[in-house]
Amino acid sequence: MHLDDEDQKSFAFEEKDGGLSHLDLAKELKKKDLLLQYLFDNAPLGIMQTLPGGVIVRANRMAHEIFGYSYGEMNGKLVDDLVLPDDKRLSGEEYTRKLHSEKEVVVFEDVRRRKDGSLFYASFIGFPVLMDGEVVGVFAIYQDITKRKEAEQVLKEKVAYAETEMRTMKRYWEQTISLVSSVVEARDPYTAGHQQNVAVISREIGRKLGLSEEEIYPIYVAAMVHDIGKVEIPSEILAKPGKLTSLERELVKRHPEAGKRILSKLETPWPIAEIVYQHHERINGSGYPRGLKKNDILLAARIIAVADVVDAMGTHRPYRPALGKDAVLEELYNGKGVLYDEDVVDAWMCLTGH
Repeated sequence: MHLDDEDQKSFAFEEKDGGLSHLDLAKELKKKDLLLQYLFDNAPLGIMQTLPGGVIVRANRMAHEIFGYSYGEMNGKLVDDLVLPDDKRLSGEEYTRKLHSEKEVVVFEDVRRRKDGSLFYASFIGFPVLMDGEVVGVFAIYQDITKRKEAEQVLKEKVAYAETEMRTMKRYWEQTISLVSSVVEARDPYTAGHQQNVAVISREIGRKLGLSEEEIYPIYVAAMVHDIGKVEIPSEILAKPGKLTSLERELVKRHPEAGKRILSKLETPWPIAEIVYQHHERINGSGYPRGLKKNDILLAARIIAVADVVDAMGTHRPYRPALGKDAVLEELYNGKGVLYDEDVVDAWMCLTGH
């Protein structure tokens, strides 16, 4: 609605010494009516005013544009007859009942129909106008949100595609890691199943620490290949039943570095090679190969370090029998906060009921 010069002048508020005259009051009321009508007609949202039951009294410019009706063509018609697709009749009648009979505000996003039969997504807010507790009309506000819904659908499809790709990648990694792990165990039959056991223990510790499955997954993967560097150690040293010489021990201690070198050739979204490189580091800096301390050691490596000790001490090795649960408990208790991460040890002890 366009305001002429006389109407625009009436927006200036006039105040007399004795208050507003009847003429002034009439002008003020007219001014307010004109302002409300102007706002209604030019609102950027489609607005309809209906009588109880849903008959349209008036609809603004945007409502006509949204639904494709010429100006005034909607007046006197039932809203539901104009805008509802056939398959939305029941839900539309329910919304009308809530507005007109139950006096409830209604908000929804759903498909609606234009005059030409084409469908679009609309957001809707409807609120009843009450007088003496009775509904005397309803204001219905519509917005065409088709573009937003299309963008949401595109995003949803992209997320679904990314999730599918991630699942495919995880299957690939699990197959690859399983193969790599089996190579190590084929050369060192005494530790068959050790990497798998460490992976399972690490996963349970991670869960006890409150890590998400996304955070736990790379820890599990790294644990599955944490001894991959042993492929560079002669089999006779790995299977030697007696005590290792100092030179042999130094060769064994090189396996984290060898593991990093091997795994660095593989492209992964996680720092698997670095985790494997650090799994023999210790909190007080006495570990190898770099003597890292405390938080300089990745949490994943600190978790695997504890899981590695638990399984290694609890199983048979060529140079000694299994040491038993008591020895494992004593090692971790004495080394907690010194050699091993305190929180990680506490998590394992909690898991085992100690």
